[in-house]
Amino acid sequence: MRKIDRYNDYIFEKEFNSIIEEIFRIVENQTGSNTFEWDIEPKNKKFNIKDKNEFEVGDTVEFDMEEKKLKDYTGFIKNKIKSIKDLDLIPLDKIEKFLKKLVDNTPKENLTKKVKMYFDKFISELKSIPSEIRKSIIKKSIYLFMSIIPITNLITDLSVKNDPILREIKVEIENPKPEVSSFEIAQNGVHRIEGVYTDDRDDKGNWTGNEIGVGELLGTKFGIAAPTLVQYYQSNDLGKPTKSDMENLTYKLALKIYKKDYWEKQKLENFKSQSLANVLYDGCVNQGPRATFDILKKSLNDIKIDTTNINTWNDFHDVLIDYVNELPEKKIEKLFNTIKNKRWEKYQLGKKKYIDGWKNRLDAITFIDNKKDLDIT
Repeated sequence: MRKIDRYNDYIFEKEFNSIIEEIFRIVENQTGSNTFEWDIEPKNKKFNIKDKNEFEVGDTVEFDMEEKKLKDYTGFIKNKIKSIKDLDLIPLDKIEKFLKKLVDNTPKENLTKKVKMYFDKFISELKSIPSEIRKSIIKKSIYLFMSIIPITNLITDLSVKNDPILREIKVEIENPKPEVSSFEIAQNGVHRIEGVYTDDRDDKGNWTGNEIGVGELLGTKFGIAAPTLVQYYQSNDLGKPTKSDMENLTYKLALKIYKKDYWEKQKLENFKSQSLANVLYDGCVNQGPRATFDILKKSLNDIKIDTTNINTWNDFHDVLIDYVNELPEKKIEKLFNTIKNKRWEKYQLGKKKYIDGWKNRLDAITFIDNKKDLDIT
């Protein structure tokens, strides 16, 4: 090898290592260098599992494995990691500069091999970083490498076999999901089910008091229940709605109420999965936002996602939405089916005369894995 080639390799290695060191330095600074020590010996300093909210960034936590239910604590740790995984942890400008220099100083016939080599080194050097943060860093930086060689050269079958995170990233890049879910798509499914005016006396949603025989029998239209119309009239200083107001309700007004009270209040647009948004939105409309949140929380617990201290929709979006959005497709589908099953269990506690209609309603909501057709039905 010529001296100039050896010198160039030395310069590349030095620059590459400085990028890796900077990433670790940023990760360390932004995570606060949390240390979790697991020891089977009793310690003088002990924390009660109920006090987990008192832990701060930078704490060293020592667990007595005889007394602590460590499994219950993992959710807290994951949430700590998840809360910083989307921070700016990569010096993209330096990676871009490094790769440009690599292109300019590498013969064309050797370029693919060289870029692949540094990509593999990049992946390997980050292996000690927590997986959620590592995945975020790789996803944000891989496009710079892809600007030189295609993803099929970067992530090979062998790469995927050795590193499952690369498999997830490759699938997500090749099958991109919508960044946010669509209200129009979710509402399309609801509109097909909810339509005509009805004043069934046995349906509590038709009464202004939300209980059979309580208040006035306004009925429902487009799925807008009597208490919902009352609330809308009150919040807009329109007085009390009448049965005639419900009968003459326009779809335009119903759509406005739907979007504000059942979509935006629950921040369902934050879901990248249209399937999850569909089944949760339909639940909010037909079973109520609170009941649907409880179903979501129980479903998350069933698929081993900790929901400790997640008590409202806002809590969920503050702590867990990013984590849920990054789940593999199979786990998203499992969560979707769990939510459907739990919605069905709740329906079965209601009046038997409506059970067939509720069953048909749920059956119409299917999991979407074909991005060409995002319709709820």
